[in-house]
Formats: sequence, C-alpha cells, structure tokens
Amino acid sequence: APDPDYQLRAAALIVLGSSAGIGLVVAAFIVASTFGYAVATRRREFGLLRAAGATPGQVRRLVLGEAMAVAVVACLAGAALGYAVAAPFARWLATVGLAPPGYTARFIWWAVAAAIGVGLLVALVAAWLSARRAGRIRPTEALREAAVDQRAMTVGRWIAGLLAVGGAVPLAAAFSTLDTATLTGYFFL
Repeated sequence: APDPDYQLRAAALIVLGSSAGIGLVVAAFIVASTFGYAVATRRREFGLLRAAGATPGQVRRLVLGEAMAVAVVACLAGAALGYAVAAPFARWLATVGLAPPGYTARFIWWAVAAAIGVGLLVALVAAWLSARRAGRIRPTEALREAAVDQRAMTVGRWIAGLLAVGGAVPLAAAFSTLDTATLTGYFFL
C-alpha cells in the first residue's frame, strides 16, 4: 500500500535540505569575509612577523590555525544548539503541515559527525584565501601602508554582489507566490 505520509515526508526533506544548503553557503561567505577583514586589519602585524623572519607558509599556517580553533568551538556549539532545537523544530514542521503528524527528530551520531566535519571543511576552505593573502604580504609594504586597505571592495566583488542580489530578489518574489501543497504534489506523485 502506498505510504499516505510520503508527500509530507518529502516536503520536510525539501525544507531541511534547502535550509542546510543555504546555511552552508551563508557560513562559507561569512567565514571568508570575516577572515578577509581580519587579515586586512592585521596587515601590519603580519608585516612585522615577516620582517622578523616568518615565512609566508608560517603566516598562512597561523591564519589557518586561528580559523580552525574558532571553527572547532563554533561547530561544537552548533551541534549542541542543533541537538537542543531539533525536537521542537520537528514538532513545528508537523504543526504547520510540512511533515506528517508525529514527526520527530532522532540523534544520529554519524550525521552530527558529518555536520561537524563539513563545518570544519567549510571554515578551512573559506579561510584559505585569506591565509594566502596574509602570506603574500611583504614586510616593508605592510609596514608602510595603513592598517586597512583603502578600497573596501574590488570591482569584481561589487559585480558579483549586485548579480547575487539581482538574482535573489526575483527568486524570493517567485517563491513567495508558490503553493507548497501543489508543488510537492507535482514533484512526488
């Protein structure tokens, strides 16, 4: 016999999967921009380290080490918060009709371990670009310049940001008019 709750279970998976994907992208951008800013504001410090004999690789490892120290604490805090919020969120999904009645959240150790691993990987990859930039700072150049770059954003970042906003606004408008019951019924008949 067909499962009567199949469409609701599929809708819950769509909501949870989309939320996880959006969270991953947002986390990557936040970590990358935070470490980009941190490197820019610490330009003189890295210049002094380079002048004192630090190699570019040592400066890169310093930035990546800081990223990983923060990422471990953040991932563990996120896992604890996720554990605390999972059951009420599952009940809310069932209450609003995006999940079948009685939908619950269970603790699955490998899913938590995978989430922590992905979080650490995202932090490492996002901080890597900043670490490369920190390693390329020349001692004399960094000591001569101001602590923060004069230009806040490059032209490429402005274009990418405007394209992202330009694409997000129509998508948000289109998705706000969709009927979820019709949409899930269309995809999962």
